Amino acid sequence: LLSNAIRVVRYIFILGAGLLGMYGQMLALALLFAHLLNMTSLGSPYMTPVIPRDWGDLANSLFRAPIGFILSRSGMSRAKKQLSRPLDEE
Repeated sequence: LLSNAIRVVRYIFILGAGLLGMYGQMLALALLFAHLLNMTSLGSPYMTPVIPRDWGDLANSLFRAPIGFILSRSGMSRAKKQLSRPLDEE
């Protein structure tokens, strides 16, 4: 399945380059990034390590400290607080 997706994306880049040259390739790349930015995986944005919500997450994705020096989890890897409801109230 992945080879078919790569083939389609490759054809889009070839078509863009054939019609508009370098501008077509840049347009195809911009459309690919726009698509990746709109995707989510398990509730979190797909491009989270590259485009984080805060600067601390960006620093952790570029320069990683040893696990003993990390005091807390970064913003995107923290568990989200959920309202718990007992099962007998249904």
